[in-house]
Amino acid sequence: MGKRIDIAWICGTDFGTQTSTFCSLTTFDELYKPYYRKMNDWIHQNTEWKT
Repeated sequence: MGKRIDIAWICGTDFGTQTSTFCSLTTFDELYKPYYRKMNDWIHQNTEWKT
């Protein structure tokens, strides 16, 4: 996409509910964080996009 994209929206959730978190911090660290880290690292290493 080259210079046509400025921002990549990686996640639209805030991992919260009305009264507590959506999942525990341990669950987030084990299941979600590695994915977000991998995606953000690739984007920042290969593009000028912001995430």
